[in-house]
Amino acid sequence: MAEYSTALLQTVQPNQPVVYNETPDPCNNGCINHREGAGVIRLSGPCARSCQRTAKYLVLFGANIAVPAGGTAGAISLAVSIDGEPLPASVGTVTPAAAGDFFNIFIPAKVFAGRDGAVVSVRNISDQPIEVINANIIISREA
Repeated sequence: MAEYSTALLQTVQPNQPVVYNETPDPCNNGCINHREGAGVIRLSGPCARSCQRTAKYLVLFGANIAVPAGGTAGAISLAVSIDGEPLPASVGTVTPAAAGDFFNIFIPAKVFAGRDGAVVSVRNISDQPIEVINANIIISREA
């Protein structure tokens, strides 16, 4: 299991990932890798000696999001993405009535990493920038 977070306010542009600058609980077995200050997390695939074709991970993401000042109030969304492609079932959407109104979102997702592994991120899939604060992602490899 690994946990990455940031308590700082960040503006995430469309199609860009949320960035994590803290590692409260690093992965100790090398299955989950992240460089502080980056928004992508590398998941390893199954062991080469394993009969399994995929490695299973549970991803849990939570944050407070809002439309930045000067933005247009309306629906904004983040989604868990695998190799840059958003998972449709992992979209977290809120609809602020005004810029600066923060709402909390929570997104759970199952991710299957093939032999080459997978790159996971949480991306802004809206058509405008989003403010994100208190972002936290927890990833655990399932047996």
